[in-house]
Amino acid sequence: MSQEAPGRIHKHFPEIKIIAILRNPIDRAYSAYWHGRRIGAIETSTTFGQSVRN
Repeated sequence: MSQEAPGRIHKHFPEIKIIAILRNPIDRAYSAYWHGRRIGAIETSTTFGQSVRN
């Protein structure tokens, strides 16, 4: 997330093609919720909806 990064990349790799893979934000949030549950950062009694609201 830098204003200078694209210019620096182009300077060093002028012919490069950059591909961005974007993820559905809902899928990402749901995955983060279950990861938080697994590692204990989110209590087991907290629902996904509660987690999103928090």
